[in-house]
Amino acid sequence: MDTYGDGGAIHGDMLNQRLAKAALPILVNIAQAGETIFYSELAEELTLLNLHDKPIHHRLIGKVAGCIADALIALSDEWGEIIPPISTIVVNKGDDRPGIGVDYFLEQYFDKNATKEDRRDEFVEIARNLVFDYGKWDEVLEAIGVDPVILDRDGKLSSKAAEGYGGGEGEDHRRLKEYVLLHPELVTQYAIQASDPEHPLPSADVVDVYFQTRKCVFGVEVKGLKSSEADILRGIYQCLKYRTVIEARELIQGTRRNVEVVLIIAGELTPKLTSIKNTLGVTVITGIIPD
Repeated sequence: MDTYGDGGAIHGDMLNQRLAKAALPILVNIAQAGETIFYSELAEELTLLNLHDKPIHHRLIGKVAGCIADALIALSDEWGEIIPPISTIVVNKGDDRPGIGVDYFLEQYFDKNATKEDRRDEFVEIARNLVFDYGKWDEVLEAIGVDPVILDRDGKLSSKAAEGYGGGEGEDHRRLKEYVLLHPELVTQYAIQASDPEHPLPSADVVDVYFQTRKCVFGVEVKGLKSSEADILRGIYQCLKYRTVIEARELIQGTRRNVEVVLIIAGELTPKLTSIKNTLGVTVITGIIPD
């Protein structure tokens, strides 16, 4: 079935085809990391590739995912084996569920029961785990004729990120940190019970800003306008570390609140950093300039 007419094939000059060809290696990268990606995040990454003269709207991503799914079904038939539906890892921000466009492909991999309302989430989860566990994504890219996404193959950016801060906290960093402390609505709409700058963690690390609500805690790392690409990458990794440490502390203390650690930057992300933060599942809020 060619779900979107001529746009169902992954090769060609139509916009859906060009976007699908660019999106497949991004989704493979996300799948290999065991993560999901929002429709809006994938649209953001595709916009940065300058494949169209306008920003890519997130509502177009469903058709792009359909093109990819068609290509995988065709390759499954060619190989004589099932390639799991990678489009199930593209989800809505509101409910973490894929759109209804994935239902046809769920039925192809399972049966009609897979899209019944009381069973759909169950089958989506099964399909998603198959996607995460699938060990031949690189071979899929090669067979379809698409190059993989290379985020930092030579390790140069990661090496720079590991070199350390050198010079301490700058004025733009300090101002941004103070601004975030006064504006918890940047990360949550819930009532704040406690807030803390330079919040100490049991690992001897310090998170720039800390907010606590009745059910959640939020750690915020900030990077000012003068932060380099390597420094922002360091911030992305710090978010991962701090989230793990805070979750461990919640477990030990028996409070078990939900934990989220985000990065807030004054500037914008480069295409490489956008791919990295999506692959790692880190929330980055951009363009926050202190008044």
